[in-house]
Amino acid sequence: QSNITGATWAWSDGSYGTSLSLENIQSTQSRSLIFTLNGIEYTLDYEIYVKDSNKQMTEGNYYIKDFLSGLYLTNNGTTTPSFSKAILTSDSISQMWTITKDGSRYKILSAKDQRYVNEHARFGTNPYYTEWNTYTFHGIDKKNVYSIQNGGSAGTTYWISNGANITGLGSSSMPDYPFEISQTRELSGDTSIENNYFD
Repeated sequence: QSNITGATWAWSDGSYGTSLSLENIQSTQSRSLIFTLNGIEYTLDYEIYVKDSNKQMTEGNYYIKDFLSGLYLTNNGTTTPSFSKAILTSDSISQMWTITKDGSRYKILSAKDQRYVNEHARFGTNPYYTEWNTYTFHGIDKKNVYSIQNGGSAGTTYWISNGANITGLGSSSMPDYPFEISQTRELSGDTSIENNYFD
């Protein structure tokens, strides 16, 4: 709306004008704009996201969620983990995934039965090998959205989701950030899903 006469633009960093100059942004930040036209103020909020390649993860238990559908990755007892709605009471541990560092990458185990997830995003039936079964996480600074990449002997393909499950050898280029990965709460053996994770 830069061609509108009589309008004003006031940015939260103290600058004025129809555009905002961003320099040396090293972390995810927010900016807001007050746009005034005919005496009426409109507030617009912007998020500036910064990519965090090879994002370092804290070792522990996590929920892995399909970003678009909001469904949780679940150990359903088969060889293929699948996405399903959050289990609220009886079997929440089936949706917990233990992420630990092994060398320069990370391995993913089911917290329920300690089976490892292989490069196809399936439960491995062969012995676990670091060179085949560890992964790199790419994310956004200060956000819980991620892309997962194979590494070592498994190549460099990225995992993709079809809303039902994950394809490990899915894409040669990074498919944005298809997963929301949030650390679980574990206090005194409590493995329940926190209220803010309920759908």
